[in-house]
Amino acid sequence: MPATPNRFRPILIAAAAGVITVVSGGNGGASLDAYSSRIGADAPDTIVVGAGNPPPTADCTAEDGAARTRVVTSNYGSRMDLQGWGACVRTTLQVVALQRAH
Repeated sequence: MPATPNRFRPILIAAAAGVITVVSGGNGGASLDAYSSRIGADAPDTIVVGAGNPPPTADCTAEDGAARTRVVTSNYGSRMDLQGWGACVRTTLQVVALQRAH
């Protein structure tokens, strides 16, 4: 979640224009309930995403917990709206590199 005003301002502008935004919950391993969340107060329609462990597959296993549990470094709390994979995420660049390797 954006902590500095220059990173938070675009979210406020989008919220004021009625645009729903999606932001990362961050990687501090801390409860967001322990902090005053400006996103919750000033941009309540913003979707906050935490990191979770993916289900095991042939080429990926959860690194620090059971499938669909919070990755230990992910922030957490009642302000989180949903969870996305926090490990074993393949980007386009990684896929191209893997294809070239085979």
